[in-house]
Amino acid sequence: MIIIWFLLIIAPFSLFIHEFGHSLGAYLVKSDKIQLFIGAGKRIFLFHAGKISIHLHTFYMLGGHTASERNPFYTKSEQIIISLFGPLLNGVIGFLSTFLFSGSNSSVLLFFNFFNIWLCIINLIPYRIGEKQSDGYVVLKTLFGRDQKESM
Repeated sequence: MIIIWFLLIIAPFSLFIHEFGHSLGAYLVKSDKIQLFIGAGKRIFLFHAGKISIHLHTFYMLGGHTASERNPFYTKSEQIIISLFGPLLNGVIGFLSTFLFSGSNSSVLLFFNFFNIWLCIINLIPYRIGEKQSDGYVVLKTLFGRDQKESM
Protein backbone atom coordinates (compact mmCIF):
# COMPACT_ATOMS: atom_id res chain seq x y z
CA MET A 1 0.00 0.00 0.00
CA ILE A 2 2.86 2.39 0.81
CA ILE A 3 4.21 1.94 -2.74
CA ILE A 4 0.91 3.19 -4.19
CA TRP A 5 0.94 6.15 -1.79
CA PHE A 6 4.52 6.86 -2.83
CA LEU A 7 3.92 6.64 -6.60
CA LEU A 8 0.59 8.48 -6.72
CA ILE A 9 0.86 11.04 -3.91
CA ILE A 10 4.25 11.42 -2.18
CA ALA A 11 6.57 11.51 -5.21
CA PRO A 12 4.38 13.83 -7.34
CA PHE A 13 3.77 16.20 -4.41
CA SER A 14 7.49 16.27 -3.59
CA LEU A 15 8.31 16.94 -7.25
CA PHE A 16 5.78 19.77 -7.20
CA ILE A 17 7.54 21.20 -4.12
CA HIS A 18 10.85 21.00 -5.98
CA GLU A 19 9.54 22.73 -9.10
CA PHE A 20 7.68 25.28 -6.99
CA GLY A 21 11.05 26.09 -5.38
CA HIS A 22 12.50 26.87 -8.81
CA SER A 23 9.40 28.98 -9.55
CA LEU A 24 9.81 30.83 -6.27
CA GLY A 25 13.45 31.54 -7.10
CA ALA A 26 12.44 32.81 -10.55
CA TYR A 27 9.74 34.98 -8.97
CA LEU A 28 12.24 36.47 -6.50
CA VAL A 29 14.58 37.50 -9.32
CA LYS A 30 11.62 39.15 -11.06
CA SER A 31 11.07 36.80 -14.00
CA ASP A 32 8.68 37.97 -16.69
CA LYS A 33 7.11 34.54 -17.22
CA ILE A 34 7.26 31.34 -15.13
CA GLN A 35 5.85 27.97 -16.22
CA LEU A 36 5.76 24.96 -13.91
CA PHE A 37 5.11 21.60 -15.59
CA ILE A 38 4.23 18.44 -13.68
CA GLY A 39 4.08 15.08 -15.47
CA ALA A 40 3.99 13.97 -19.08
CA GLY A 41 1.32 13.29 -21.67
CA LYS A 42 -1.80 15.29 -22.35
CA ARG A 43 -2.32 18.41 -20.25
CA ILE A 44 -5.31 17.95 -17.94
CA PHE A 45 -5.12 21.13 -15.86
CA LEU A 46 -3.81 24.66 -16.32
CA PHE A 47 -3.75 27.29 -13.59
CA HIS A 48 -2.61 30.90 -14.01
CA ALA A 49 -1.66 33.18 -11.13
CA GLY A 50 0.00 36.38 -12.26
CA LYS A 51 3.31 35.55 -13.93
CA ILE A 52 3.13 31.87 -12.97
CA SER A 53 1.29 29.14 -14.86
CA ILE A 54 1.05 25.57 -13.59
CA HIS A 55 0.56 22.76 -16.11
CA LEU A 56 -0.55 19.35 -14.83
CA HIS A 57 -0.31 16.43 -17.25
CA THR A 58 -1.97 13.00 -17.30
CA PHE A 59 1.05 11.07 -16.04
CA TYR A 60 1.69 13.49 -13.18
CA MET A 61 4.06 11.09 -11.45
CA LEU A 62 6.65 11.24 -14.26
CA GLY A 63 8.68 14.26 -13.23
CA GLY A 64 8.50 17.97 -13.68
CA HIS A 65 10.19 21.00 -15.15
CA THR A 66 10.16 24.72 -14.58
CA ALA A 67 10.88 27.27 -17.31
CA SER A 68 11.27 30.98 -16.75
CA GLU A 69 12.07 33.97 -18.91
CA ARG A 70 13.22 37.49 -18.37
CA ASN A 71 14.49 40.33 -20.48
CA PRO A 72 17.29 41.21 -19.83
CA PHE A 73 18.52 37.66 -19.23
CA TYR A 74 19.47 36.51 -15.71
CA THR A 75 22.83 37.25 -14.17
CA LYS A 76 24.94 34.30 -13.03
CA SER A 77 23.89 34.81 -9.41
CA GLU A 78 20.21 34.91 -10.40
CA GLN A 79 20.59 31.67 -12.41
CA ILE A 80 22.18 30.06 -9.35
CA ILE A 81 19.34 31.27 -7.11
CA ILE A 82 16.75 29.74 -9.44
CA SER A 83 18.69 26.46 -9.66
CA LEU A 84 19.22 26.12 -5.90
CA PHE A 85 15.71 27.05 -4.74
CA GLY A 86 14.25 23.73 -5.98
CA PRO A 87 16.42 21.34 -3.95
CA LEU A 88 16.65 23.72 -1.01
CA LEU A 89 12.86 23.91 -0.69
CA ASN A 90 12.75 20.09 -0.67
CA GLY A 91 15.37 20.09 2.10
CA VAL A 92 13.55 22.69 4.19
CA ILE A 93 10.19 20.90 3.83
CA GLY A 94 11.77 17.50 4.56
CA PHE A 95 13.58 18.66 7.70
CA LEU A 96 10.68 20.79 8.99
CA SER A 97 8.25 17.96 8.48
CA THR A 98 10.63 15.56 10.24
CA PHE A 99 10.87 17.79 13.31
CA LEU A 100 7.22 18.87 13.40
CA PHE A 101 5.91 15.31 13.14
CA SER A 102 8.74 13.44 14.89
CA GLY A 103 6.25 11.66 17.18
CA SER A 104 4.22 10.28 14.29
CA ASN A 105 4.40 6.60 13.44
CA SER A 106 3.07 7.17 9.92
CA SER A 107 5.10 5.39 7.27
CA VAL A 108 3.58 7.70 4.64
CA LEU A 109 4.92 10.75 6.47
CA LEU A 110 8.29 9.07 6.94
CA PHE A 111 8.53 8.35 3.20
CA PHE A 112 7.53 11.96 2.47
CA ASN A 113 10.26 13.31 4.79
CA PHE A 114 13.00 11.04 3.46
CA PHE A 115 12.05 11.52 -0.19
CA ASN A 116 12.18 15.31 0.14
CA ILE A 117 15.56 15.15 1.86
CA TRP A 118 16.76 12.70 -0.82
CA LEU A 119 15.56 15.04 -3.59
CA CYS A 120 17.49 17.87 -1.95
CA ILE A 121 20.73 15.90 -1.74
CA ILE A 122 20.56 14.15 -5.12
CA ASN A 123 19.78 17.39 -6.96
CA LEU A 124 22.67 19.25 -5.34
CA ILE A 125 25.17 16.62 -6.56
CA PRO A 126 26.53 17.76 -9.93
CA TYR A 127 25.82 15.16 -12.63
CA ARG A 128 24.62 14.97 -16.18
CA ILE A 129 22.94 12.02 -17.89
CA GLY A 130 22.51 12.72 -21.58
CA GLU A 131 20.78 16.08 -21.81
CA LYS A 132 19.41 15.83 -18.25
CA GLN A 133 21.39 17.96 -15.79
CA SER A 134 21.10 18.11 -12.02
CA ASP A 135 20.66 21.46 -10.34
CA GLY A 136 24.16 21.10 -8.88
CA TYR A 137 25.52 20.62 -12.40
CA VAL A 138 23.70 23.74 -13.61
CA VAL A 139 25.22 25.73 -10.73
CA LEU A 140 28.75 24.52 -11.52
CA LYS A 141 28.23 25.13 -15.24
CA THR A 142 26.99 28.63 -14.45
CA LEU A 143 29.94 29.37 -12.16
CA PHE A 144 32.71 27.93 -14.33
CA GLY A 145 31.25 27.47 -17.81
CA ARG A 146 30.73 29.84 -20.64
CA ASP A 147 27.65 32.10 -20.63
CA GLN A 148 24.66 30.38 -22.17
CA LYS A 149 21.20 31.83 -22.50
CA GLU A 150 19.11 28.75 -21.72
CA SER A 151 15.75 28.72 -20.01
CA MET A 152 16.03 27.40 -16.48
